[in-house]
Amino acid sequence: MVVTFPVPEALRYRVRREAGGTGLAREAWTDMGWVAGATRAETAVGSVLELSIPIRELFPGPGQRLEFRVLVMQGGTELERHPEAGPIELGLEEVARG
Repeated sequence: MVVTFPVPEALRYRVRREAGGTGLAREAWTDMGWVAGATRAETAVGSVLELSIPIRELFPGPGQRLEFRVLVMQGGTELERHPEAGPIELGLEEVARG
């Protein structure tokens, strides 16, 4: 699964199945392509996959909206995109409220 954040900086969080749990990588788009970086995000796996990302890792500025999309991947192939029409958008006040 890949969660993409197109703005203000192109970021993605890749979650993959590993022996005994999940692997998690945070990557930012640069002139050199996707570059891995440190993250404090966490995953939990049960009957569903949960992903918790600290809001300050996403670097939104005042008044900006948080946009994201979830991609289901197998190998390097995208199997599903949610939502299909466009990214989910949230105002920061909505995110802070929970």
